[in-house]
Amino acid sequence: MPKIVSVHSLRHGTGKSNLAANLAVSIAEHGQRVGIIDIDVQASGIHTLFGLDEDQTDHALNYYLWSNVGIQEATQSLSPLLKINHGEIAVMGGGIYLTPSNIKINEMAQLLQEGYDTSTLSQGLFELSHRLKLDYLLIDTNPESSEDTLLAIALSDILVLVLCLDQRNFQDVALTLDVAKKLGVPKILLVANQVSSKYLQQDVRQQLERTYGHPVAAVLPFSQELLTLASSDIFCLRYPEHSLSKDVRAIAQQITNIGETKRAHLLKAWLTKANPTDRVSDPGVSNV
Repeated sequence: MPKIVSVHSLRHGTGKSNLAANLAVSIAEHGQRVGIIDIDVQASGIHTLFGLDEDQTDHALNYYLWSNVGIQEATQSLSPLLKINHGEIAVMGGGIYLTPSNIKINEMAQLLQEGYDTSTLSQGLFELSHRLKLDYLLIDTNPESSEDTLLAIALSDILVLVLCLDQRNFQDVALTLDVAKKLGVPKILLVANQVSSKYLQQDVRQQLERTYGHPVAAVLPFSQELLTLASSDIFCLRYPEHSLSKDVRAIAQQITNIGETKRAHLLKAWLTKANPTDRVSDPGVSNV
């Protein structure tokens, strides 16, 4: 059964989407089939990290939510190659599949105005996992405490909560952790991101663990190289030997080390209702 991993933050600008994309690639490099679904309809952008624009994308998540296409038609296959610089790097044995959120500005406004049925979203998550035989499904969430975000967290085996060292967010982080606990999320990983070099990473880790009572998976430093890259590429592929890339791979390793959780019964229950032969192979998914 695939593990569902929600990557969440309390506001935009924390590096959430960048982290989600790099985690997906790091997991896929080990031969895993990884899906990414962007439900941050207000500021969708993870597709740009993979070099996608509206000219390359016929359909996106909003078309599925409007019942215009199936979830697989709104999904782009990024396998088996990802472009890096002037060459290419293979994702050995695994694959990455991206369901971008609404890419076109006018459609973004329409989706925000009209809304959608969150049960359609949950069905799409399970269906995509089944049809593509995913090992992991990463959800890039909306920072707001919206219905779709709460749904994503509730369905998650693992919640990766991305923090910045901002005093204003401390109370919101504590509230989010409390909500995740009440929703029964089996595993929560705290990640401090964009941490200034003037702070010692171990001091930051200890302070956060004392404050929130949760272990910190990583303290990621601010990176000038990441800032310069400006979301135009996957950092771990552009700078594979960078210390930040190694830190991200360490988070990915923590995720893959987590065994099957009790959440697996949700997907199993859905699969019992699905046609076992109803599987879409890679060629049936939209190709980049």
